[in-house]
Amino acid sequence: MDRVKLRLIAQHKRRLNWAFMKWKEGADKGVHMEMMVMTEDIMNDNQNLSNDLSKKKAVRKQQAVRSGRMQTSKLERVRNMFNRKQLRSYYDKWVKNALKIQDLDKGMTLLKKTEKKHRLRFWLHKFRTQSKAAKRENHINTRCDWFDLMRKNNGLKDCVATWKENVRKLKLGKKFMTRAVNGIVRNEVGMAFKKWKNA
Repeated sequence: MDRVKLRLIAQHKRRLNWAFMKWKEGADKGVHMEMMVMTEDIMNDNQNLSNDLSKKKAVRKQQAVRSGRMQTSKLERVRNMFNRKQLRSYYDKWVKNALKIQDLDKGMTLLKKTEKKHRLRFWLHKFRTQSKAAKRENHINTRCDWFDLMRKNNGLKDCVATWKENVRKLKLGKKFMTRAVNGIVRNEVGMAFKKWKNA
């Protein structure tokens, strides 16, 4: 009887296990199908994104090429403008110099004026340098005299202070000697009075 029960229980477990496995296989197939669909959708999205990116890269490249051409053309226009301005300025300078040198008398007069200005400027600079040197020398002499006077005044003050200190010490010595002599006299008088009293 026990064997029959055990066989029934084992048979029931096997059938439950077989049913569970069948359910699991069905569920796995559904999940796999969903994953395959999701994977296909994601791959399609990735392909679309890569196509869009390639198109945008091509557009950007074309824009960069166009902007580079525009910049080079702008630089050429700016360079040409500066060249024209330089040529114009050189031409104006040449015309001005030609007009200056056209008349020899005017040129010589201008040369004499320039030479005179340079000479005046040179002598004025020399005069200023010498006047500054003289002022500097006068200032140095004044400062030296002031330092000598201050040194003399300080020496006199030191001498007076030393003399006052010596006078103070002399007075203190006299006072000390007077006190000492008075003490000796008092002691002698006291001793003599003691002798007289004992006698």
